[in-house]
Amino acid sequence: MKKLFSIVAILLACVFTTSSKDKLAVGVFEDWFDEIDSVAVKEIFKLADYNTIYLLPFDESKIEWPDKSDNRYDELKSALQEIRYIVKEKLERKVKTANVIIASEDQKFEANSLKIKICIDELNMGSRALRAWVGFGAGGQRIKITCTISDNNDKQFVIFTHKRASTNSRSYEDCVKGEFEYFGEDVAFVLNKFKK
Repeated sequence: MKKLFSIVAILLACVFTTSSKDKLAVGVFEDWFDEIDSVAVKEIFKLADYNTIYLLPFDESKIEWPDKSDNRYDELKSALQEIRYIVKEKLERKVKTANVIIASEDQKFEANSLKIKICIDELNMGSRALRAWVGFGAGGQRIKITCTISDNNDKQFVIFTHKRASTNSRSYEDCVKGEFEYFGEDVAFVLNKFKK
């Protein structure tokens, strides 16, 4: 009898996980709407209730920098100076309901605003030479972020993690910037799920 209850519980859990990942609900989900690797929805909010979105300074503390003598160092430094503006541009294009502002370290936040905090959990520059000459994923660049969406009072609504990989032979700088164009679209995708 206990085995039967265990089997039924497992089946119900599988059904719940499969169905709930494709609808807006509070909980923790993998492969959310077949787009985002992992999402924790802490509270449902209405995007239309917020007039401004502040894009906070990115947390770069976990990045493993190449040696300064490595040609990837300067390219990474240059790319990181631009990625917040790249994400801002994507949000402006994809989220039409709010004004997007690049926040300063001492920013004062308006009422009825959202804050977007991105932590770069992993940034592996890979090898451009391997990408160009070997292919098949060799030398791929890997970037993983955690993004937190909260209100101006720091109430957290959503935390998600997502990983992207680049296998093309563009410059290191262009690869990083290209991946953050996609990350900007990911953030917009999550925000737009809360339009209704």
